[in-house]
Amino acid sequence: MAGSEHAEHPLAMLTNAFINAFFALAPAIIKAASSAHALYKRLPIEQIYFIWGTVLCFFGGCYPTTFAALQAADHGGLQTLGVAIRDLSEEVIVIVEENKKDDREDLDGDGVPDAKQVEGKEFVKRKIQLVLKKMNPKKVNDAVTAMYTVWLSV
Repeated sequence: MAGSEHAEHPLAMLTNAFINAFFALAPAIIKAASSAHALYKRLPIEQIYFIWGTVLCFFGGCYPTTFAALQAADHGGLQTLGVAIRDLSEEVIVIVEENKKDDREDLDGDGVPDAKQVEGKEFVKRKIQLVLKKMNPKKVNDAVTAMYTVWLSV
């Protein structure tokens, strides 16, 4: 019975793994997307049209739907979507850096980081509090609103 008292719920283990994977992968994904955007900005317009046309060729029956979705997104505020994604990526980078600091923090001085000493609900609560303290709520709200508006228009 004593061993089952400390058994971690499978959902808590999955949540911990998801949180750790997010903090590990987010910077790499943001860096790759930024590199792709920089490459896009450097390409001549003819090459962009060629790449875009080649991609659309492989959509098959979704070809007209793709154009309709792009037109709807354009009317719904596609330009604001780029700013929104950039703002969210900046906030994610800030939170990832703060998470690295939190993972090294040892306030009780026992030589083991405090984040390694908590599990389950306490771990998730600690990380949610970190995110809520370190993010800019107005920036995130504006970005999510812009993304939602474009999504609804499509």
